Amino acid sequence: MKVVLKYDTRLVELNLPPGRFECVEPAASPAARDLDALLSSALARPWDGPGFGDFLRGKRRLLLVVSDATRRTGAEEVLPLLAKHVRAWQGTGPEIRIVIATGIHRDPTAAEVESLVPADLFPNAAVVAHHADRQEEMDRFGRTSFGNEVWLNRSVRWADAVVVCGGVGYHYFAGFSGGRKSLLPGLAGQPSIQFNHNLVFRPDGSGRHPGAATARLDDNPVHLDMMEAMAMVGHDRIFTVSTLLNGEGRITDLVVGHPVTSHREACRRYLASHSTALPRAADVVVASAGGFPRDINMIQSHKAVEMARHALRPGGALVVLAGCREGMGHPSFFPWFRFRTEEEFRQALVRDYVINGQTALALFEKACRYRIYLVSQLPPDQVRQMGLIPVDDPAEALRQALGGLPEGWRGVVLPQASVTLCRVEPAA
Repeated sequence: MKVVLKYDTRLVELNLPPGRFECVEPAASPAARDLDALLSSALARPWDGPGFGDFLRGKRRLLLVVSDATRRTGAEEVLPLLAKHVRAWQGTGPEIRIVIATGIHRDPTAAEVESLVPADLFPNAAVVAHHADRQEEMDRFGRTSFGNEVWLNRSVRWADAVVVCGGVGYHYFAGFSGGRKSLLPGLAGQPSIQFNHNLVFRPDGSGRHPGAATARLDDNPVHLDMMEAMAMVGHDRIFTVSTLLNGEGRITDLVVGHPVTSHREACRRYLASHSTALPRAADVVVASAGGFPRDINMIQSHKAVEMARHALRPGGALVVLAGCREGMGHPSFFPWFRFRTEEEFRQALVRDYVINGQTALALFEKACRYRIYLVSQLPPDQVRQMGLIPVDDPAEALRQALGGLPEGWRGVVLPQASVTLCRVEPAA
């Protein structure tokens, strides 16, 4: 069986033992044929709320919120089309600000900003990046029932209309990305983000909260805290444009409108088109993060590891192709791998929570449960310190992973692991 997988900006060909592997990809959702018409129709008849024109009527200060370049959302395709509808309203002389919701990610480069928001798209708008560590740029919005003091970018207070453009996908502890996540953590102050992300643990510190998991919302404290923060901004001030992307990163669908119900509908559609039932867990999984930018760094590539483990039995072998051209992704990530046990790791994180420590712990936990072979551009000694097995060549990684498997072993290939959820559902 021959498969071609994405690695950074190139393709890698692998020959797999015949009859042993099942290739699982997101449903073959075709890209929207006429995105302009799709968006215009959605804006005119949004989900559970007024049309876009009615939403903007009487508003004077518009804030556009877009995700940064560390995740693919299709914003560079949507914004030029959305701009036409904004210009139809601009005759009343409003002010426009555009904020790139970085959360705690690095600042976007000038080229990334120009790609996301070309200078001629909104010529009179101020385009800025959010900085979570600049408290002077924040306003306090209140305290959630979980105890989180919510500080958001002052532009949110300034605006009387907030339009959030983001992609909906899986998130390993918030359930799904998009929607409310563009505000917290996207435009939040660092203490608010830290508090929110720390809700992944049980209140007594005994381990992870079971609700803080991939594709889970109803009992997820991280998600519910984000929802309370968004409610403080005011649902009537927010209009959400959510994109759904296929494995090639092309927009297949749009859900727009009310920030709560439209996002929930986008999550429902995404789950339906990006999950597959397996009759049993695999003994070995070969996973590509999906190429650049999904494998831009280790923090982003962890998403592929998280999704792949849903298809894998405990103790199984996982081969991950993730270029990680920008290294770990944040200086605060790698130092957490100084701990040798999960308990040590978790106790230190509860005592002194650092956001990227949460992702580091999640990766470390998987390294303790599976044999993970990583093909990347990272230094081998760093890969070993994370508990993973560094291998330069994908074919060699596969050879090592297949060693010692039980008789009758079965494998799964995930060409788009970051966006593919496998549900193990044994036949009745």
